[in-house]
Amino acid sequence: MLATLDPILKESVSYTGLHEVTSHLVNTFMDEATRNKNFFINEMPCDLLLEADPQLFESVLSGILAAVVSSAKNSCIRLTVKIFSNIILVQVKESNGLNSHYMDIALLELLPIAEKMRGSVSVTSQRKKITTITFGFPNVQLAY
Repeated sequence: MLATLDPILKESVSYTGLHEVTSHLVNTFMDEATRNKNFFINEMPCDLLLEADPQLFESVLSGILAAVVSSAKNSCIRLTVKIFSNIILVQVKESNGLNSHYMDIALLELLPIAEKMRGSVSVTSQRKKITTITFGFPNVQLAY
């Protein structure tokens, strides 16, 4: 059925494995995380495909990870996802309590990029020393 799709449409859609992309980004921050005695847990499902501009997605998630890794010390940085219909919420949870003012400023710079994906990014929770940063965006896949 894919062969019957308009060739222009096929070229404009890029499906990317969420786990693969997040693993690649986590690896780029591993040295700095280790220096700050942090470690990552990537709980992204291996089978989740997303339709998104990979460069925009990576820019936002990389910015989130850079802000978290640079300010977190002795912490677990957990990457999780929630799916609501066609909305994906990527959550980065840090277990030792980040400075929310610093995070709000760092995320403000990422917001215009997230908005290009019709998404948003913000600190959505800060309880019991756990800071949760959520990057939400629509995930609209083609029906085959």
